[in-house]
Amino acid sequence: MISILVQTLVVVFLVMSLMGMSHDNLEEFQAQADDESLIVSDELRAYPTDPTSDIPWSGGTSGVADVQSSFNNGRTVENTQLGTSLPMLTFPSQATWDTMSIGEKCLWIINNERLDRSIDAMTGIETNVTGVAQYYAQYLRDNDVFSHNADGRSPWERLEDNPTIGACYDSLSVAENLFYVVTSGSSIPLHIERALYTWLYNDSTSSWGHRHCVLWYPYNDNSGTTGVEGFLGIGNAGGPYLGWNYGEVVVMNVFDPCSIWSSGYDLIVTKTGSGAGTVTSDVAGIDCGLTCSSTFESGTTVVLTAATHLGSLFSGWSGDCSGTGTCDLYMDQAFEVTAVFDENPTYSLLIELEKDSDNLSLSWEAVNGADWYHIYQGSLGNWYDHTSFTASGDISGSDSCYEIDTSVSFTPPAGDAYFLVVPGDDLAEGPYGHDSTEEARPAATPACQ
Repeated sequence: MISILVQTLVVVFLVMSLMGMSHDNLEEFQAQADDESLIVSDELRAYPTDPTSDIPWSGGTSGVADVQSSFNNGRTVENTQLGTSLPMLTFPSQATWDTMSIGEKCLWIINNERLDRSIDAMTGIETNVTGVAQYYAQYLRDNDVFSHNADGRSPWERLEDNPTIGACYDSLSVAENLFYVVTSGSSIPLHIERALYTWLYNDSTSSWGHRHCVLWYPYNDNSGTTGVEGFLGIGNAGGPYLGWNYGEVVVMNVFDPCSIWSSGYDLIVTKTGSGAGTVTSDVAGIDCGLTCSSTFESGTTVVLTAATHLGSLFSGWSGDCSGTGTCDLYMDQAFEVTAVFDENPTYSLLIELEKDSDNLSLSWEAVNGADWYHIYQGSLGNWYDHTSFTASGDISGSDSCYEIDTSVSFTPPAGDAYFLVVPGDDLAEGPYGHDSTEEARPAATPACQ
């Protein structure tokens, strides 16, 4: 299905521009609507009841608050028209919305619209479907055309010409929605969100065909997780269009995979560098450590977090992630990520000492990353060969390694002695000292070695 929206910077020209440029498109648009209405009649209610009239966009165009306001107004009016009880939506925060791709935004809206009408959610965004949609959005913009078959193929033929899709698909009577908006200005805010809104709530001139495509439910639920089915792809291209200074073209493609479609993608994590650390995923699967690869369901968002061992620092990601924060991956393809941990031995403890006639008390400030500390006894000049402190006395701790917090009090042994406090964490003990050849004493696992 096709929908168009025209906006200008001069309000006086809005209606004239819409009428003047929409005439030819409206004929083409109606033909497309008629074509789909013939298909829909064979499906016997393959979609929820349509609104009785259009519900125009009611909010502004400043941000996600306006999007939420408009969609909730659409739901409120639809409830009144149809006697339904759709709940109001709460969109993600503006900060979160800004980090989402156009596909993720569309999937969020579409699945909320489907689930609140008791329709199974779509499985997720899929790379091949997105590629088909993006190709066609760019083709329409580059060639200054607007129809479902501008490149000589139907939407179904474009999807099936993709080798991965063509090898494994179930028949589906819907395939594509189109939308464009043009302006005499140089940018168009919220064009993705407004495209979806138009398809869902302001689509009577196309016999609600766009809405049917978004809310279609005769998908064959035979692949992946039961209760979700169908893949989504969103394409978008912007620039001068159809004689206007600027336009945005949006293409939505949907696809129903066959029963043997691989429903998951592999995520492989590799660790490199001179230091040590672990990488874990918020969704069960990666705990590297020991488990550094896993297969995740298509459409899953996986967040990887790197945690350093004591004496190491996290230098960043490479491969399919970058930077030093979390690594956020939307699983619509296989990914390989490398976490780089380097040595960071430049920490020290400033130890305060107090002594009375019987006891020696040591205390220090906590070291970042340390969960506990060990105390060692030795002699000056021989740091590397210190041994775990075993002299009798009042040492706070729970086991033979004398794991202590940030202070210790004990009766010192007779004679001269040298005491060393070494930080550790739940996985390893930090490095300390050098031997006579200046070789560093490495981190110990397990501790107290």
